[in-house]
Amino acid sequence: ISYLSEAWLDDLSPDPVCALSAFKTYRKDRATGQGGGVLCYVHHNIVTLSAQINLDGSAEIDGFSTSNFEVLWLVLRPKIMPRPFSQLIIVTVYCPPWYEAARKRALQKFITMGLDKLLSLHPNAVFVVLGDFNTLDTSFLSRHYGFRQLVKSGTRGDRILDKIYTNCHSLYDEAVICAPLGRSDHNSIVIKSPWSTGAPV
Repeated sequence: ISYLSEAWLDDLSPDPVCALSAFKTYRKDRATGQGGGVLCYVHHNIVTLSAQINLDGSAEIDGFSTSNFEVLWLVLRPKIMPRPFSQLIIVTVYCPPWYEAARKRALQKFITMGLDKLLSLHPNAVFVVLGDFNTLDTSFLSRHYGFRQLVKSGTRGDRILDKIYTNCHSLYDEAVICAPLGRSDHNSIVIKSPWSTGAPV
């Protein structure tokens, strides 16, 4: 599973433009304007139960359109998972650095509502919430859900802007910081699980 933020895709960029061999492509493009967006690649051997951009169905939160939030929700079923877990839920997030305080609070509510719904539907799932959060306060993920953050070193200079939260930290090794991809000014992050038999997440 691979994730990219700031994919810079839009309606004029069909999936074949960004396709990878042997991977399914899931994306949430920025609704208005250029830039942004999230992109996730999932190996074809992993069953995708659902891929959505708005779990709650709300059109607005505190006056902000939910269609503008750059969040993608994937419910996956890998062939091998440790007991008692049955699904792997990946939530990818990009919070632009220009979001003002009110918009960031609305994004927090959007993520919270989606997580609450998924937790009720899939109580035995492994959750991984990751992305480029910039200045978004992500402490609610630890405070409300007990998720633990795996990235311990800077991802843009000495700042940890890109984070990975999970409810099952014991299933993953500590995140490894790697060189940026292409012309990106953010480092790449790799996490591996001892129970997986394929490529890292």
